[in-house]
Amino acid sequence: MVVPEVGGGFGTKANIYPEEPVVVALARHLGRAVKWVQDRSEELLNNIHSRNHVYDLDVAYDRDGVIHAVRLDMLANAGAYTCFPFGTTLEATGGARMLPGPYRIRNYAYKTRSVMTNTGPAGAYRGVSQPTCFFAIEGVMDRIGRKLGISPAEVRRRNLIRDDEFPWNNAVGVRYDTGSYHACLERALEMADYDRLQARSGRLDPDGKYRGVGICNFTESTGTGVRGWRARGLSRLPGYDSATIRVEPTGGVSAFISQASAGQGHLTTFAQLVADQVGVRMEDVTVVEGDTALVPYGTNTVASRSAITAGGAVIRAGAKVAEKLRRLAAFSLGVSPSDIVLRNGVAWVADEPETRVSIETLARTAYAIGHQSLPQGEEYGLEATDIYDPPMVTIANAVHIARVAVDPQDGRVAVEDYVVVHDCGRVINPMIVEGQIHGGVAQGIGEALMEEFVYDSSGQMLNANLLEYMLPTSLDIPDIRIDHIETPTIDAVGGFKGVGESGVIGAVPAIANAVADALSQIGANLNQIPLRPAVVYSLIRQANGE
Repeated sequence: MVVPEVGGGFGTKANIYPEEPVVVALARHLGRAVKWVQDRSEELLNNIHSRNHVYDLDVAYDRDGVIHAVRLDMLANAGAYTCFPFGTTLEATGGARMLPGPYRIRNYAYKTRSVMTNTGPAGAYRGVSQPTCFFAIEGVMDRIGRKLGISPAEVRRRNLIRDDEFPWNNAVGVRYDTGSYHACLERALEMADYDRLQARSGRLDPDGKYRGVGICNFTESTGTGVRGWRARGLSRLPGYDSATIRVEPTGGVSAFISQASAGQGHLTTFAQLVADQVGVRMEDVTVVEGDTALVPYGTNTVASRSAITAGGAVIRAGAKVAEKLRRLAAFSLGVSPSDIVLRNGVAWVADEPETRVSIETLARTAYAIGHQSLPQGEEYGLEATDIYDPPMVTIANAVHIARVAVDPQDGRVAVEDYVVVHDCGRVINPMIVEGQIHGGVAQGIGEALMEEFVYDSSGQMLNANLLEYMLPTSLDIPDIRIDHIETPTIDAVGGFKGVGESGVIGAVPAIANAVADALSQIGANLNQIPLRPAVVYSLIRQANGE
């Protein structure tokens, strides 16, 4: 099976649909190519849906705003049919297990259920249940602040896990090895000028609009390994990933990786890792993905895992190749392998940089091309494969702060400013990381303010087209200001944490909380998304007793 460059996956392409094995079976039966085509309406009707959730939260907190216990009762709409390979547990377990987030919640009980209904089947969509579970718990943080007259930012400060408490095992047994929860919050508050904006929130400004500012301080579950998937009841996802690194006789390097790119910039980031590890130039690296005849087995590109799992395999396989290169170079130059430096396609002696040999020459030796012999005990060839199973889960974190304007005349919401401070551990390529965040925030704006499948009373979808299923455009997206804090993980190879889903995870709660803040002075109770104009207008009318 060959997977070409297909653009963004966002979870939808992680599911297997009945038509796919049917097409394969027909192609094999007929002995010719078979193509499956569906139009946009069929795609919206039949592909997986997600995030139709209900959270019922009871929270015990003291007069200082410190949370002492949380009890959750969660319902997740599983749709009419189960999806493959995630089944019906993915969203229900995800929302319940991830809700504690970055907070010191020691006493936590939950009941979670998936309910079969007559809507489309639910499956993996970017962020899974994290945008909704943080919409729930971050909304609670704001409600505590309003109840006690404490700043929402201060409520979060009092409940965040402290730096000196890492590694932290949360109430459901998930280990947080490192994090920057306080640092991200403080930097985001500074960038957003939060105190000044929050002091003016909820007032009707001279232009006739309410303005508010909202925070989402969250963790992102990334790079799930074998044990992590089994803990959530999922047995069809292996959890590990693999890489084969081969130095060719030309000195170029081929990297065969158990992934399939869905717009994350794999060809760049994996080439960077290979070049750094093996000691060649980035342009000498060829990354091969998405072909089952060529790449080793693995779990593929889902759940913010590529840098952690496949990156870990690349680093470990590359290290094996680099060690052999050092041995070959040491034999050729008459020194110890520990004296050899590999960089830019050349191996040289650390204290004598002019004493050197090219990696191409070493590769030709490894493949018995030329007169140079191998050291005694070395085998021919120059490649290595590694299968890497990461920890149960690797936890990234971030803070999003959104400022919105709400027009009380028609309920329209405009996002005027947006700040992100993100920690995905060791950053491989800042431009690609920021692109992931930008795209995720745009996606989250759509989820928070527009996107919703609408059904009539008989279960028929009413908006299975992109004319009536509203999506954000560039006109709806503000300037997004991003800063990075790097706190490398100590549990996973490379120090990486995931980033692919964080933009949408933080955007939904931040925008919802900003709208709630804008309407706080009139007493509107915001407890649902999307916040389409009709919903917001109705909330304003209810709060005003109309």
